[in-house]
Amino acid sequence: MKILVTGGAGFIGTHLVDELLKQNHEVLVFDNLSTGRIDNISKEAAFVKGDITSKYDIFKLPKDFDAVYHLAGLLDVKASLNNPSYYTTTNVVGTSNILEFCKDNNIKKFIYASSCASEKPISSPYALTKYLPEYYCNMYNNLFDIDTLNVRFYNVYGENMNVSGYRLVLSIFLEKFSLGEPLPIVGDGDQTRDFIYVGDIISGLISALKPNNTNIRTINLGTNQSISINQIVKMFGSPKTTNIPERDEPKHITPADINPAKDLLNWEPKMKLEKWIKTQIQ
Repeated sequence: MKILVTGGAGFIGTHLVDELLKQNHEVLVFDNLSTGRIDNISKEAAFVKGDITSKYDIFKLPKDFDAVYHLAGLLDVKASLNNPSYYTTTNVVGTSNILEFCKDNNIKKFIYASSCASEKPISSPYALTKYLPEYYCNMYNNLFDIDTLNVRFYNVYGENMNVSGYRLVLSIFLEKFSLGEPLPIVGDGDQTRDFIYVGDIISGLISALKPNNTNIRTINLGTNQSISINQIVKMFGSPKTTNIPERDEPKHITPADINPAKDLLNWEPKMKLEKWIKTQIQ
């Protein structure tokens, strides 16, 4: 298949591109390189620099793709509070532009990288700008017969997670641990998240390429397990820590309901967080 990957120079995108190439797909990466890096893109993939908010940039793309993975977008909750219109333009209008590109060129497979932040209640401009495109995808499925799937990522970790500008707690912890510095804990450390390995995300995305003849249009990729920041500290061997002020973000996120992903893709996560951390700190 000939596949377009928007945001293919980022953390998850580069892993996805590598796996698609291994499976002998022809891949083109479309990325503005605002956070991703071109040197992380396989030389076997084609690359076009451009922005999903620019119809001119999108028009320059080839028109004969079999499928699109739409991973491009902004993902910093705090930044979205400071500039919600920028997030709306990029995440909502940008997604609409790529969907319109698919409609105009008879591309019938569209996989949208959504977020666990789309789970209600919506708590930030970022969350809203990830949630609204799900409705656009559903609409294009209903009106234009595009096989769309909203794939909600939970907290993704794994190799090369520093590729993009926004850093998760695991990335920060690994850096501080390697330097022998205290691990910074936000607030009391009781916050919980559902952490999912990037390799498991990729296996789900690859499985999502198959035709979807069901009514399932939104799935979650997570582990269905909540892990607190304090638990992660223990996985590092309980090193020294330092506390920093709490952020304006949800303290607990409901773990992923992965049953729709199991039903649709015959998928389930394999990597355990504690096992992966041990491979990184030994």
